[in-house]
Amino acid sequence: MKKSAIIFTMLLTIVQWLSVSLYTSQAWAQVHVWDGTVSKGLHGAGLKDDPFRIETAEEFAYLVQHFDKNIGIFNHRYFVLECDIDMAGMPWTFSTTTAGRRAFVASFDGQGHKISNVVARIDDQVGEYYVGLFPLMGGDENFTSIIKNLEVDGIRFERGYALPGDKANYNASIGGVVGKMGKNSTLENCIVRGFEVNLGNVNINMPSDATFRAHPIAGAIDNGASLKECFGSGKINASGINGKTETSEVQGKKDAESNGYKRFQIAENQYSFKPVVVEIVPVVNKGKFCYEAKAQTNGKNYSYRWYV
Repeated sequence: MKKSAIIFTMLLTIVQWLSVSLYTSQAWAQVHVWDGTVSKGLHGAGLKDDPFRIETAEEFAYLVQHFDKNIGIFNHRYFVLECDIDMAGMPWTFSTTTAGRRAFVASFDGQGHKISNVVARIDDQVGEYYVGLFPLMGGDENFTSIIKNLEVDGIRFERGYALPGDKANYNASIGGVVGKMGKNSTLENCIVRGFEVNLGNVNINMPSDATFRAHPIAGAIDNGASLKECFGSGKINASGINGKTETSEVQGKKDAESNGYKRFQIAENQYSFKPVVVEIVPVVNKGKFCYEAKAQTNGKNYSYRWYV
């Protein structure tokens, strides 16, 4: 090899290394750690071509605290997440809502960013209620509510306030992204890792008409809701609940093969697919960063790739 060619190769290697280093430092710089406060507003107009831009954890807290459909200030608006968010394990106090309130009727594009280290309380309430990063979404015939391109890495739901004695209800739907999906709502290209529900040492006799639901992505799915290319996994401890329960530690569905890989998708009203082993790892495929989930069940191996 000529000397000039060797020098060119060395320079090219250095440039590539610098590019990777710069990209890595920029990616780390995008992580914003929550300080427990709530911002006073958002940047942008909330329109499709000028969405509200969420650039800090405090701004995300502002969104979830203020999207109540009964107030309506964020109805039919558009939001984009501009950074990774670390909730720092501080209590997420906006996680629970009752039926008919606090529905997210808007569009949220995570743009491949991650929300991590979320700790939320399950506060028992009278009647049906929902718990999640977004407790409730959809329900508007005139607007398709959507949450897409989002990763949730570590979301833990702990027992909070409990109704006393025989009034204990736990008629709850718990999901890592959404507690309940109403009609005309969509979750698309979302992944949840480290979903956990831990009610501790309880002994709860639920009413006969109540159901405790917990799934890694969406706790409950109404007719008319749609889930596309999503996958979630975690663990659930609800052994002390005596009554009707619907839970799964892996949420997904087998679909057709594509390029030698099995894809896990969730179709309407199909809650869970339970493989024996699930492992999710970061991989690089054709220059694109993605996560690969591997599952093994009934003697067959499956895998799912989710692109950031």
